[in-house]
Amino acid sequence: MTDFNKKLNCGEAILKAFPGATTQQLCHYTIPTLIDESPEVAVIHVGINDFLKRKSNVDEVVKYAHDVAVRCASYNVKKEKE
Repeated sequence: MTDFNKKLNCGEAILKAFPGATTQQLCHYTIPTLIDESPEVAVIHVGINDFLKRKSNVDEVVKYAHDVAVRCASYNVKKEKE
């Protein structure tokens, strides 16, 4: 994160990890961070947990990732940096 923040040149990025969480679970797990940190921008990285734990298909993962993005927007995270 230190190297990332040096290159960011506008504020400070924080990393919130949810090890073992599926994309569907992220929609709920991100709420405390959205409330407490009030981030302007969110980078959502979804991993392989969906495929390992639930045998999900790509369409399901995309749907849940979209749900996370919608949740972020509902807490005033911007669509893109202005």
